[in-house]
Amino acid sequence: FNNDSRADILWRNAANGGNTVWQMAGAQFFGRGDASGGVAALRTVASPWTIAGLGDFDGDGTTDILWRNTSTGENYIYFMDGGHILPSEGYIRTVADANWTVAGVGDFDGDGRSDILWRNTATGDNYIYFMNGLQIVAEGFMRSVADATWTVAAVGDFDGDGKADVLWRNASSGQNYIYPMDGTNVKASEGFIRTVPTSWQVKGLGDFNQDNKRDIVWRNATTGENYIYPMDGLTILPSETYLPTVADLNWNIVGVGDYHGPNWVDQSLIHGRGISGILWRNSATGAAYVWSMSIPLRISNSPCGNMGCPQGEFLPQVGDTNWQIVNK
Repeated sequence: FNNDSRADILWRNAANGGNTVWQMAGAQFFGRGDASGGVAALRTVASPWTIAGLGDFDGDGTTDILWRNTSTGENYIYFMDGGHILPSEGYIRTVADANWTVAGVGDFDGDGRSDILWRNTATGDNYIYFMNGLQIVAEGFMRSVADATWTVAAVGDFDGDGKADVLWRNASSGQNYIYPMDGTNVKASEGFIRTVPTSWQVKGLGDFNQDNKRDIVWRNATTGENYIYPMDGLTILPSETYLPTVADLNWNIVGVGDYHGPNWVDQSLIHGRGISGILWRNSATGAAYVWSMSIPLRISNSPCGNMGCPQGEFLPQVGDTNWQIVNK
């Protein structure tokens, strides 16, 4: 949220509508110099407003917040500067039909600004808003996917062309398919990737090998196993690997991002650019943890011992589990 090359953490309280940004430097808060100490309370927003997506809609290098009112269909964007909402905030077009949901946010045309992917859960239609701030500068349907067992699992650039692609997952068969995108067009390089049993869930995308292509983080909801697919288009690279099993299913992956930033020094190497880490939260206790990753794929920060928790660094604990980390 503050354009410092580190992933920050957005919290939302489902009970009271509270919203807070943690500006991160590893497992610590990074102060802005404005007495906030790296923690910024945003405006309270009550239900039925929900956070529909996060992305850089105005191209200024900071993450913005897309809100959707599930009752009225209104949509609103907070343009962010750290913990501050810029005056340019405002409404975008209302989408009253509740069958239309925000399926993902990504830069589908490569202009440096995030766009909005909509999916109609009744018809299977898919539609993209190409954004410039609050303006929808272009828009259009992409290929319809009528079979409701196919859902958008993630949006990210798998082939390194600077444009977001769409990862589809079939909740019934475990099949997975990638649409490499160019605007609203699905490129000819589309195709299936490996089928994965339905006990495995896509938990996020990150760049774990510094090739500027999104890799896929999987977690098994039954066994607690964790796995990474390093991707090159439709190809799963040979460096694919298991990560340590976290058998306590109260621990959930709630975010993937570079929480340390591009100049973080770990125990074994200096990263010339940022490598994604994995953010965990315990749904019972509220404890949170960061796995910081290194090349070759491994967890580079020290283990937490025999506590039954992931290896990594504790974040300050938020025991009130009404507070949830937003990962859109």
